[in-house]
Amino acid sequence: TMVLWNLDRYECKEQWLSGKFGQQICVAADWENQRAVSGTAQGKLLLWDSKKLALISAVDAHPGARINKVFIDVVIGFAVTAAEDGRLR
Repeated sequence: TMVLWNLDRYECKEQWLSGKFGQQICVAADWENQRAVSGTAQGKLLLWDSKKLALISAVDAHPGARINKVFIDVVIGFAVTAAEDGRLR
C-alpha cells in the first residue's frame, strides 16, 4: 500500500493498493501533471495517475534487482531509475 500524507494535519489523506507488484521501495511524483512513479524490490517501475490513484502501466525496468531511486519528468516524458544491478535506466 502507498499512502499520501497531509503534512499539515499529520494524517493519511489517501492510500492505494499496489500489493500485486511487491514491496514498494521508492516513489517520485509530478503533482502538477498528476503522475507518480514507484520502484519495487522486484525491479518493476510503476506509473500512476496520482489524481485517480490508479495504475497506468508497469515495466520490468531491472528484472530481479531492487530499484532504490526513481525520478520523473512528465513534461519531457521520462522517468529514470537506479537499482542494485548498478544501472541507471
